[in-house]
Amino acid sequence: VLLISVLIVSFLSAPIVPQEQSSGDESAWTSMAQTWLTSGQAYIRINGHLPIQITPGVGWWVAPYGLWLGVFGVSLSAGRLFIWVIYLLAVISSGWVGARLYGRQTGLTAAVVTAVSLLMLSYRIIRPEMGLAAVGPLLLLAWLASRKRSLWAAAAGWLAVLSLEIHAAGLAYIVALLILYG
Repeated sequence: VLLISVLIVSFLSAPIVPQEQSSGDESAWTSMAQTWLTSGQAYIRINGHLPIQITPGVGWWVAPYGLWLGVFGVSLSAGRLFIWVIYLLAVISSGWVGARLYGRQTGLTAAVVTAVSLLMLSYRIIRPEMGLAAVGPLLLLAWLASRKRSLWAAAAGWLAVLSLEIHAAGLAYIVALLILYG
């Protein structure tokens, strides 16, 4: 059911993707990923910027995106395919959390709802915050596992930092984790 839902939603919405206007953010993130790949430094070459410090909100999200562009080439379709893969990871991680917390049927329902949600479908442009939707459920799983094995607390902390490296909005995950660990 999940696979069919994701495929139907993907194929029915695919003709819209090339028609959507590219945003300035897409070109900036792509330029930053490409310069990281070629020089090891993150900067937006198309704006004539100098290399910037990797900071929260402008973190290492550009590294996997840069590697992706190295394999698939620099194009709008390659970038949006990268976002689609992140979308799939978000659907899978949401389903996984639902299944772990409440059983297989709930996990499947969570994944389908995530796959067809307007918020997820509306995010086709190349921006890092889509990655937060994939990391958030994994962070919750790591926290749950840490109640039985303390080593998982380190994984939860690592995922919290990773969320901040994806986008500054990851700070919300860190605050939530601090509340959960009390």
